[in-house]
Amino acid sequence: MNRSHRLLAPLLVVVGGSEIAHAKLLTDDYLADVREAFAHMYNLDYESSLAGFEELRDAHPGHPGPHLDLAIVVWQRELFRRRELRLDRFVSPGQFSESTDESMPEAARRAFESHIAAAERLATARLDADPDDPDGLYYLGEVRAIQASFALTIERDKIRSFKLGRRAHELHYRLVELDRSHIDAYLTLGTYEYIVDDLPWYVKWLATLVGFQGDEERGLDFLKTVAERGRRARDVARVLTMVLLVREEQLESALELAVSLEEDFPKNYLFALNRIEILEKMDRDDEAVEQYRRLLDRTRRRHLPDYVRERAEEALAQ
Repeated sequence: MNRSHRLLAPLLVVVGGSEIAHAKLLTDDYLADVREAFAHMYNLDYESSLAGFEELRDAHPGHPGPHLDLAIVVWQRELFRRRELRLDRFVSPGQFSESTDESMPEAARRAFESHIAAAERLATARLDADPDDPDGLYYLGEVRAIQASFALTIERDKIRSFKLGRRAHELHYRLVELDRSHIDAYLTLGTYEYIVDDLPWYVKWLATLVGFQGDEERGLDFLKTVAERGRRARDVARVLTMVLLVREEQLESALELAVSLEEDFPKNYLFALNRIEILEKMDRDDEAVEQYRRLLDRTRRRHLPDYVRERAEEALAQ
């Protein structure tokens, strides 16, 4: 693949008004509830995912996590509405590099901004009390990473995205300096290491302008580690790793991830399409056609968007 054409692509905190409680935020029970709520999102049931995180927000007042995750679901729902979550869009040159006529509904934008501001306030409160607080570093880094992703994918503002991404990288790099076993933090490190090293020459100056350097191979290794061993970020790391493996033409490994994602989230036709598109790239057309048939058999056709149904029916007619 021509490298110059590749994609740029969280207990009460305040007690008595001044005292910060340092209870561990990323407990096993809490993370199990987070994974359950995110499973709804990955199955394209955004309303159930939002409801799950609203329950977590009410059950854990002062925890930045539910607010951050509500922002993530609102952002992902908007990308889904725009049909920006398709694999073929992410591996196309210039994705998110040009302006768009799409406008995010005002109510959704206000919701995103409100959730992300609450998460930032609560994470910052922990760091104000203890600059080395692991949960504060993790969640504030996550806030900056999501802001960077939103700036790129929704606002199409590359410079703002790079600046926010650099700050996310700094916070999570500080975290792993303190605790190298904090696997989820490597999601941010890996993503930005890969992106910056993989930039085409004509936008490389943007990363240099904000003082950012990367290592593509190390970035992909970090993402693979989170995909295998992550606690909160495992599933998103699996998705990102699959996309990057396709772009690196490591198709067998990408297919393994695509199959596992489809099996774990069977209501998400996008994961089924990922599997099919990778098979097509591998010239395994007969298997791709069979997967189109399985997709139509198990999914009510009226629940599929026209472009998916038409692609499937065209493949089966050949």
